[in-house]
Amino acid sequence: MELEPREEVVVRVDYRQEIRRPRAVYIVTTTQEWKRPIEVAEFEFRIPAGLDSVRLSFEPDRREVEGDTIVYYVRYDDFMPDEDLTVTWRE
Repeated sequence: MELEPREEVVVRVDYRQEIRRPRAVYIVTTTQEWKRPIEVAEFEFRIPAGLDSVRLSFEPDRREVEGDTIVYYVRYDDFMPDEDLTVTWRE
C-alpha cells in the first residue's frame, strides 16, 4: 500500500489463525519500529463459549454474548504496545 506524505487511511484487517494449541498470538509490537503509535486501534475477539479459562493479554473494554460465541472488544488510542496480543485458554 502506497500513501502520500501525511495521508491518513483507515485499514480493517480480518485475521484468522489455525489453532494447534490453546494459544493464539497477534503480532502488534511492530508499531515500535514505526516510532509512533497507531492513533486508534480496535480489536474484536470472537471466542466459542465452550472454551474454558479464556485470558486476553490486553484488558477488554467490554464483553458480549452472541449465541454460542463470546465477543471481547478492545480499543486503544495512541496504541504502541510493548507486547503482542495473546489469547490463551484451557481445553
